[in-house]
Amino acid sequence: MKNKTLIIVLILLISFATNAQKTKTVLYYKNGDSIVGFSKGVHYDLIKFSNEKKGKYRKKDITNIKKVILYYKNGKEEYHHLYVKKRRKVEEFYSRLVLKGPINYYIYSSQYTHNFTSFKNINIGNGKTLNQVTQERSNHNVNIIYLKNKKSKHAVYISDLYFSLFGAKIFRKNAATFFNDCPKLAKKIKSKELKKPDIIEIVEFYNNNCN
Repeated sequence: MKNKTLIIVLILLISFATNAQKTKTVLYYKNGDSIVGFSKGVHYDLIKFSNEKKGKYRKKDITNIKKVILYYKNGKEEYHHLYVKKRRKVEEFYSRLVLKGPINYYIYSSQYTHNFTSFKNINIGNGKTLNQVTQERSNHNVNIIYLKNKKSKHAVYISDLYFSLFGAKIFRKNAATFFNDCPKLAKKIKSKELKKPDIIEIVEFYNNNCN
């Protein structure tokens, strides 16, 4: 239990330290303007920005921002302002661009906290045991696939990137529907010739052959 708690604390501390880093950032606005400065990273629909690295960081409204580019020592990350239909409303948030073309491929990373109950039998001697019930918590990241046709305003949820219960089936259904204007590709997805791990190959196939 102590080891699990220590690991979780370390993960949270590392995450906090990463989020607190001040990174060179360029904000691109919908009207064509851009601002160069620094930020503490992109978080869903929030970015804290300052014109100077040691300046005061203020929240920037996502409404008028088209994209954000973060510059790191080993490269850069580009985030776009996405609109996604969810039931009767439209959600707006930033998502990282992975592949650009007629179809853009995005990954949105989110941290989920899972609470669970563990049961342990403790040997108290004389052949007796004590049942101990403990409430525990684990944190893990989930990476979600979004695709956007350049002809459409809205991005579309496809599935999580890695394994989940029924994840392959959900991916196959959503991806085949999304690419239904390219019958050859949709057939490859439905027949399982191309699967979720092939997402980059799938998007590249469409961008190179179906538009």
